[in-house]
Amino acid sequence: MAGARRSLSSVLCANLSGANLTGAKLSDSSLQGANLTGAVLTGASMASTNVNGVIWSATTCPDGTSSNKDGRSCRGHF
Repeated sequence: MAGARRSLSSVLCANLSGANLTGAKLSDSSLQGANLTGAVLTGASMASTNVNGVIWSATTCPDGTSSNKDGRSCRGHF
């Protein structure tokens, strides 16, 4: 899924554990309740993305940091 374009879409409660979403276009999407355990989001665009209830365990955030070192979240690291 590297570079996937998901603008203006909804992937509510999706299991994306281990997914490679490097460079994905996720702006204005809804990832509400998604499981992003071990997912790689490096370089993904996530402006205005709904991330309420997302599971961030061991997720590589869009800025390359680890959710485990950022309070178990990628919020603020888009």
